[in-house]
Amino acid sequence: MMKTKYLIGSALIVPVVALLSGCAPATFVRTSLATWKVVEFRPGIERDEAYNRVADTIAKNYDIEVIDKDSGYIRTAWMFTTTGKVRENYRTKVVAKIPASNDKVEIKTEAHWYDPVRESWVMGLDTALLEQVYQDIQGTVGRVSR
Repeated sequence: MMKTKYLIGSALIVPVVALLSGCAPATFVRTSLATWKVVEFRPGIERDEAYNRVADTIAKNYDIEVIDKDSGYIRTAWMFTTTGKVRENYRTKVVAKIPASNDKVEIKTEAHWYDPVRESWVMGLDTALLEQVYQDIQGTVGRVSR
């Protein structure tokens, strides 16, 4: 990652190449608030079966870092290839939870984009990834909508 900076007078100039290569994907939304999507279980699917299906669905594309069936919690490790190519400056993960007393799964994505100007990670979410994960889980455990 390019970290070259130039100090001209009192202004800090970052080369255009660093700025252009450091742009966040269009699907990145800067926020510190989670956006959860909910998938209600289709009739006949019990919580344990739904949990197993959700875990299997997520594990197809992500490495699972934390999994706790009793609490219904699943969290993946950071992945740097969400956009279809390896990017050192963009990472995502998926979180899913199935409350013990409910017949639904709640899903969110987290995304971090490395801002080369600030030299720090910016928190947010990835809207395309959230929709993709939602559709995948909807297809395995969700109610059929008409």
